[in-house]
Amino acid sequence: MTTIKTNYRKKYPNRIPEKEYQLWRKWHETSRRHHYWHKKRVEKQLRSHGYGYLVGDLPEKDIVGDENYQLILDYRRHLTSHQFDEAKVVRNLLRKAGLGIFAGDFPAILKPPLKERVLTPENIIQFTDVISEPVLGFLDTEFTTLKHEILSIGCVLYQQESGETFSFYRTAKPVYEKKLSPRCLEITHLTQEEIDQSEPFPAVMHAFKHFLKENKAKHLMTWGNSDISSLQQSYAFNRLSLQEKKWFEEKVVDIQPVISVTTDESRLQISLNDMKKYYHIEGDVQHHALSDAMDLKEIVLHFKNNYLTKEVVE
Repeated sequence: MTTIKTNYRKKYPNRIPEKEYQLWRKWHETSRRHHYWHKKRVEKQLRSHGYGYLVGDLPEKDIVGDENYQLILDYRRHLTSHQFDEAKVVRNLLRKAGLGIFAGDFPAILKPPLKERVLTPENIIQFTDVISEPVLGFLDTEFTTLKHEILSIGCVLYQQESGETFSFYRTAKPVYEKKLSPRCLEITHLTQEEIDQSEPFPAVMHAFKHFLKENKAKHLMTWGNSDISSLQQSYAFNRLSLQEKKWFEEKVVDIQPVISVTTDESRLQISLNDMKKYYHIEGDVQHHALSDAMDLKEIVLHFKNNYLTKEVVE
């Protein structure tokens, strides 16, 4: 058997760039006789880009190895002879070897690198605008374990010019999960008595809205999308107006993906705790809405001072 020195999965990938994928689709969907020459032109284009294997070309034997090469020939022979059961067996063998593309498998579009998907011009502009505002807003919530109803809201506002910090913290009484589960009590460090004595969600949000308007907070940064998701749930459960819901939705910006990918290109969701360790911020995340919002503020300020300053210098 020939020694395989090349990774044939890289030479003959199933996932290909979108441009070549669209060419392959044109080739695959062109079957009528009067389209013959058009199909041949597309084949030529794919071959010139190194994707001739998508239009019937055999692989190089010394790359895939004698055994796999013979399997590909066997598969084609079985199809030509209408031996479909035998062809199916060979196809499974080729798939296990990572060569299903030579046994009728369709290619798929290759996803861009994680950093490229997250750091789009739109996301960069939005993120830059949000962290450049006069008042930086940081939001965190705690919620029930089953229906994800808001139990507490913590918000920290930081005035960039003066360095002043303003905070908001309220607990809220849920509509459905009035009795908190042991797991919920353990995670949130809230007490049943505390929640029983809390105001309903609408009253809490009314006070929160007043706090944001009074301090001219345009956006609220969150770490992950669970906060906005839980807010949406509570708005629905309390049957509040869509206009009120939209007002808050437009303020919330999830900054976790941008900072995570900028910190580590291979990770989309670095935890708040890991970010604290990364910036040598003392203490663990408390899973307390106000404390976590304060942690988020510290992380963003460290990010601005370290990463953005470094980018400007470079």
